[in-house]
Amino acid sequence: MNVNYQFMAKFSFQIHSGSKVIIWEDIRIGDKSLIIVYPSLYNIVRKKEAKVAEVLSTTPMFHSDGH
Repeated sequence: MNVNYQFMAKFSFQIHSGSKVIIWEDIRIGDKSLIIVYPSLYNIVRKKEAKVAEVLSTTPMFHSDGH
């Protein structure tokens, strides 16, 4: 499943260190949080309170083949 690639390819945002930004609550598309825009994806997420910095430092964003 290359959800990360498809998801990240659609957005551009600046998060600085990401140590205070909760992915699902703080990142918004227009006036809606990602929880509202992508409820099915949110339902399968293990760490719903994860901060951007934590995710980027512990989870590979892409498979080794670039997807």
